[in-house]
This record gives sequence, structure tokens and C-alpha cells, in this order.
Amino acid sequence: MSGNTFSCDIYSDAKIIYPMYPRHPFYYQCTVCNAVFETGTLVENEAQEGLSPDDLPSFKDPGPDEYFQLKSTAMNDTEAERDNRKYLCILMHQAFNDRTRDGKPDFLREHDETRYRDNALELISLLDENSDNDRMLIAEIYRNIGDFENAIRYIRKVFNRNLKPFATQILKEAEGCNRHVILINREA
Repeated sequence: MSGNTFSCDIYSDAKIIYPMYPRHPFYYQCTVCNAVFETGTLVENEAQEGLSPDDLPSFKDPGPDEYFQLKSTAMNDTEAERDNRKYLCILMHQAFNDRTRDGKPDFLREHDETRYRDNALELISLLDENSDNDRMLIAEIYRNIGDFENAIRYIRKVFNRNLKPFATQILKEAEGCNRHVILINREA
């Protein structure tokens, strides 16, 4: 597999897609039974003997519902568990935004919008307001849920000059009341 990283897509919700770069996600979902597995867990199949590789299930990225279920079992007591919960919140947020990336409706079921907003607010509470990277993500999350006032307030607090071109793009979208994830222009 190629390790080529040119022409990657960087999105405003911090998702990066490298078309020619091997991915190693932490969670996988089976396309046959829909079970979600963590990297390193063994998928046991009682009839493994005699199966050809074509008979084995394939895997896909979990969706928002699967991340919601994983979050419901995640504890929050230790720093490692808190970091895992933050990671699950990010993955859930990006999974919802994948619908926009794929040109599909944002919310497919009645509870989707509530879950999206609740997850976004939880994620904001887990981010560090003293970090420019996190402030930029906080602004983006506020923009995604339609709270443009807070989005603009946080994006204006990003002072790292390397992030300014990206912050300017997010500010422009917030001022235009666009709540959808955008492809970041790396040439800005």
C-alpha cells in the first residue's frame, strides 16, 4: 500500500482523509453482523477452518449510533478513560459530519439532531480552552450546531499564526451562518 500523503483532504472538524494512505482506525464495524470491535480484538468465527478469504467479513467505520453506544459504556473516572471518551466524542461528531461529506442529510432520524448537539456540547466540555488547536475545534463545533456567536468568539481567540489561515476560513463560514463541515483550503 502506498504511504503517499499528497492530495489529502483536511476538513474543518479535524478529519483528514488520505486517499492513498493506509488507515488504522481504533474501532471497526463488521459489515455482516454489525458488531463493533476495537483494534486488536479477535473476530472469532466458529467455522474459520476451510473458509477462503472471500468468505470472511469485511469492516467499515462505525456510524454515529455505534459511537453513541460505545460512549454509553465508557467510564469517565480516570484520565485515560476521559481521553477515550473525548476520542469517542470526536469520532461521533465526525461520523455525523461524514453524512455532509457524502452529500447525505445530516439527520436521518428524529433523535439524531439531539444526539449531535448533546455530543457536541460534551466534546466542548472535554477540550482545553487554553489550547489554540482546541479553541479552533471548539469554534468549529459551535458553528456546526448553529451557535455562530460562540463560534466567532472562540475563533477570534486563536492566536497561533500557523493556524490563522484556517481560523479565517472558519470565521468566514460562521459569519455567513454556514453550520456544515467544510474542506479546508491549505493554500489560504
